[in-house]
Amino acid sequence: MTLREWCHDLEKVHLDVNIRQPINLAIALAFLIQSGRENISVTPIDLDFVWTLIYGALISDSIQFKANRSALGYHSVPLWSHGKDGNIDELFRLHVWIPDDHEKRTPISNIHTHQAFGQGWILTGLGTDYVHEIESADMSTATHTEFNIAWNKDKSEANDKITQQSAPSTMTNTGSLVRAVAGSRRPHSRGMSYTVPAGKYHSLDVGPDELHATLFFFDSRRGFQVDAPALGPIHGSSLILPRTAPGVMAAQLAKTVDCLRQWEVLSALGKLHVRNAEWEEGLRALRKAERLCIILDGESHSPLKHAPRYKWAVQGEIGHAYRMLGRNSDAIELLDTAIKQMPPNLQRIELMGELSVVYRHLNRLEASKHCSADAYKTAKQLLSAEATQDPGAKLKLEKEMCRAIGDWGMVNYQLYLDTRDSDLLDLAMNQMTERIDIARRVKAAPELESLNGEEQEELREYCSQREAIALARLSLCFAEKGELDKAVTAARQALDIQRNTQSDPTKIAFSRYFYGRALLRSGRKEEAKIEFNPPNTCTPTIALCKESSDEHRSYIREMIAAGADMELRDEQGYSALECAVYCGDIATQLVIEEGLRKKFLEETDHAQSDATSNKSTSLLLTPEERLDRLRYEAHVRKGYRQLVQDTLRPVLLQAQGSSGLDQLRTEYANALKDVNKEKLLFDSFKVVYYSDFIRARRIPKYGDGFTKEIISNAGGVSVGEFIIFFSYRWIGSLLGQPGASPDDDNNTQYQRMVRALNEFLQARPHIDQKKLCVWIDYACVDQSIGDLQAAGIVSLPLKLAQCSAMISLTDDHYYERSWCCIEVMMMQTLRRSYKFHMWFEDAHDEVSGTRVFREAPVDLEINMAEKKVTFEHDRPTLLFLERQTKLLE
Repeated sequence: MTLREWCHDLEKVHLDVNIRQPINLAIALAFLIQSGRENISVTPIDLDFVWTLIYGALISDSIQFKANRSALGYHSVPLWSHGKDGNIDELFRLHVWIPDDHEKRTPISNIHTHQAFGQGWILTGLGTDYVHEIESADMSTATHTEFNIAWNKDKSEANDKITQQSAPSTMTNTGSLVRAVAGSRRPHSRGMSYTVPAGKYHSLDVGPDELHATLFFFDSRRGFQVDAPALGPIHGSSLILPRTAPGVMAAQLAKTVDCLRQWEVLSALGKLHVRNAEWEEGLRALRKAERLCIILDGESHSPLKHAPRYKWAVQGEIGHAYRMLGRNSDAIELLDTAIKQMPPNLQRIELMGELSVVYRHLNRLEASKHCSADAYKTAKQLLSAEATQDPGAKLKLEKEMCRAIGDWGMVNYQLYLDTRDSDLLDLAMNQMTERIDIARRVKAAPELESLNGEEQEELREYCSQREAIALARLSLCFAEKGELDKAVTAARQALDIQRNTQSDPTKIAFSRYFYGRALLRSGRKEEAKIEFNPPNTCTPTIALCKESSDEHRSYIREMIAAGADMELRDEQGYSALECAVYCGDIATQLVIEEGLRKKFLEETDHAQSDATSNKSTSLLLTPEERLDRLRYEAHVRKGYRQLVQDTLRPVLLQAQGSSGLDQLRTEYANALKDVNKEKLLFDSFKVVYYSDFIRARRIPKYGDGFTKEIISNAGGVSVGEFIIFFSYRWIGSLLGQPGASPDDDNNTQYQRMVRALNEFLQARPHIDQKKLCVWIDYACVDQSIGDLQAAGIVSLPLKLAQCSAMISLTDDHYYERSWCCIEVMMMQTLRRSYKFHMWFEDAHDEVSGTRVFREAPVDLEINMAEKKVTFEHDRPTLLFLERQTKLLE
């Protein structure tokens, strides 16, 4: 039987929790023990499952686990043990290195041996295992002395050594001089496994600010030796090592390990999204990772509070995402605050590099120059420090030197443009060349072999990206010197590197710009336009809008003059104007609008001169009307991003049933004040009381006097209202025309709504009918005034999130209609992710041939591109809403 089959069968048996948890622990440990003995690799997925079983046992009260301190200073929690003749036969432990406990680790015994063969499975964190070759030596060649380790217990108490190991041990200098030579180096990261033969000298290095945890099994069946010495300083004296860990609880250690495991998943997911230019998805994951560093659900504080490196790491990623979204002020505040708290180390250099770029985009060139110069010099100093002998650390410092010197060169190039000081141009070119040299050297460095495969790939890709950026910037310098052939060659090399190494369309688009610019300067305009206008992907204009600066605006103007199309959209459906509006960059927005106006005027002139041409719907509008429409859509999309990501989703993550919905409605009402500050974009949340709905005897219309507004707790609807959203297809006559009605002359849809409400209430008599409300578009959206109707329509999915339940009136065409499907998609997301919304169908049952009221399916697949719309110009908005809906997951 497999591990999961064992657990599945166990679930069928009714067991008290005090029995189930020990059994789960036994199954998990048996699986790892047998896998190790049969040399079967444990996959990361299986290890995750094993940890859930062990974690459940550790945090339960079923077994009284005890945390101790090992001879190396880390914490250990014995999970299972068996002794033989006073020695270890089998011993399984959880090992945890705590960052704030680093000074208590014992470097005197870091190079050590084990009596029994050992195998470890890495749960979380980073570490490096070194295997050491030991040879006899004299005083002139010795590096260490051998020490014996003995427990201060007599033979009758030896079992305590095997089980809890709480008695102190003594390290005694034997006087035997040896020379230790570092052999193989094995980087450790989550999901990996490693073995240590009995009697083999090795050491595990975990950084002072790192948290690290492994499951470790000592197995004498695979090897055993009686003596297990350690190495210490040549003139070291005997040392008593306490093994108790006062105040440290096994359950808290387990929660700390699990917290970092969650952080690793969210951080990796966020970085992956950012790497793929999925900025909002990336921010969502990174913010959750950041929150784990501050507070853990059910705890007064996060177990990671003493490990600030994890908070700083994720804040650096958030700062980068902010920069890529043009939220430069947010990036500066976040990065500057973190940097001020950090010591001079690699992590601080990384954040300073990011801050330098943000300052440069804001044209704060001196501040940018200070950051990049400081980062470069600090990296160089750390590289030359005697303590920096780890090849992996050296490569990472060189990587940051590569970034810093290039950023410094970019600032000097911009300063040259301001001053026309040729010395600054020469200095910039030298610094770009140095970046290229460092990048190529690191990619070919023999020390790369000391890193694991993932680290090697990541470092090579990073250096390739920096090399490409430097080549692109060199092309600008060559153009300034009039060396146009060199400019084209350098820019083409940069684009080729990005295409071969990058999955981020934004970064490729930047390289497209520099290559197109070099072509343009060389008189090859048509070739340049091809680079400026790639279809169905991020264009250079869109990329430059995401990182707004005076420099980038000048590049956009240059592309507009050359024929760049400002209406193109990227692979996620965003246009350059929408990116500029979202970033709040009015200066860039005006540049884009001027480009759009230029295009619209040219199209209008062409249409007027060609009497035979078929005018599209857009050409029936004036250029200014077309521009107004695009501007409105851009602000609506910005509002959606703000409301969904910054308002609704954080509340939904914390919401619990009806009280969470009350808070959601309050937060939405408050957020509208800011989102609608300049223009009415989104409508407030309005409902119709159930009693008024019944009294109306038809679907009421907005303005009939039945509609009430929810404004926090202060008016219209009191706390605790149960609101049902009706999703249905309009079936009345005159659809798409003034005066259209959602229902037919027989009030068919209204009758279905009443019947569905009655069946809903019959099954839930606890719901207070006085607090029951319904949301219906015809009653809750002003259908007569254009701006109010538009604000109500685009708010539909946002209103649905604030409802307690949705009832869909389905028919043969319901799932063909786009607005119905948007509502369904939102409800599916809410139900899957947050568990307290309800969704029902009033549908035709194919078996009985009658109408039925039933719970709706959660796993229905929706493809918005295939759905029907009354007005085709609504489709881009609907596709955008589809993507925003998915962000709530």
